[in-house]
Amino acid sequence: MENLDVTEVSVNPPPQSGGEVLVFVYGTLKKGFSNHERFLKGKEKISDAVLHGYNMYSLGRFPGIVVGKGNVYGEVYEVNQETLRRLDALEGYMSGANNMAYNMYVRKEDKAFLLNGHTNEYSGLFAGVFVYIYNHPDRLGSGTFIYSGVWNP
Repeated sequence: MENLDVTEVSVNPPPQSGGEVLVFVYGTLKKGFSNHERFLKGKEKISDAVLHGYNMYSLGRFPGIVVGKGNVYGEVYEVNQETLRRLDALEGYMSGANNMAYNMYVRKEDKAFLLNGHTNEYSGLFAGVFVYIYNHPDRLGSGTFIYSGVWNP
């Protein structure tokens, strides 16, 4: 594979406020896990992917990620606005500055680096995605750091 400048290669622009958007999932929403069928059944999986600059913690039955120096591995799905609202509810996210302290997770835009499905190596492409970040890093004392960045309860 030739070296690609990832700053110039993208499979889609950052998510917009209307229409279909891409969401990076890394825990119970991944295929084969407890919330996938309920929330993402029938949605198009774009790719396996990795987010750089985050650390993953087990919070019991589900994970949370916070800004850090690690990598988090997950999946990218294309969803409509209704599914995004349902994901917001699942993740305890309400938009608006007045709600930030009460949110369990915050939804932010970031860049997911897409992985080759056959080799699980970086494909040279990235996608603008929404991702849910744990909003209470001060409460991670009881959480277990997941060094691999892969959620497998």
